[in-house]
Amino acid sequence: MSIPPLLILFLLSHVTADFYLQLNKMAEEKHKSYVWLTTHALIHIICMASVLFGLVLFGVVEYTRSMLWIILSMGGFHLLIDVLKGFVIRRKYRLKKIFTIDQVAHLSFVFLVWQVWGKSLTIDDMSAEFSNISIIILGLLIIVRPIGMLIESGDVWDIGKHMISSCEIDAEDEVQLEKAASRMVGYLERMIIYFLMLCGQFGAIAFVIAAKSIAKISENKDKNMVHLQRNYYVLGTLLSVTSVFAVAILLGLISIT
Repeated sequence: MSIPPLLILFLLSHVTADFYLQLNKMAEEKHKSYVWLTTHALIHIICMASVLFGLVLFGVVEYTRSMLWIILSMGGFHLLIDVLKGFVIRRKYRLKKIFTIDQVAHLSFVFLVWQVWGKSLTIDDMSAEFSNISIIILGLLIIVRPIGMLIESGDVWDIGKHMISSCEIDAEDEVQLEKAASRMVGYLERMIIYFLMLCGQFGAIAFVIAAKSIAKISENKDKNMVHLQRNYYVLGTLLSVTSVFAVAILLGLISIT
């Protein structure tokens, strides 16, 4: 499966603006404040403009008026979706899988913008090396924060709440510290597996998974917690590893045939 180069860049723009340039404060406050909401939309506009005008600058794409529609549409659609999401949150509707629904809506509009205006852009010269690097970077960006947030959201499988509720920990700071550490371990784990997978070192991937599981389970010597920890970390690791392979297959980085 081959993804059009411009669509890859559109997705890069979305992932960068939505997950890496959106501060935690912005994510929390944009549903309460139109200032943060507008700022987030402007970040999407700037990212998309940087991509398109960068291509124009390097002579890859000729400038057309449709580029302005692409840029404004990216910001406008993100603004619209976030306004609707904020309305749902403020009304305290119990909408399940809101993170997944939000991202599916965003990606649907990204694809729509590319379909309506992006496909009309004429690419003069985009080397295969540039396309390959772009898609590898896109895969790396997806498996780190977006996949991490998807797993933490509980939309795939709510493993976090069951684990925390089963642990008799009174110190909230300790819980937050453990959560932050686990998040970083997950980031590094997916990055290592991703690069090993690209290098075809599948045996080394099995070693990484085994080493992580042994290290984490052996931390707690309470017999009542060992079984729970084993299930928790095995499930979390399998979700993490599966997500890396799923992203790689969807992006065409590896083949299942």
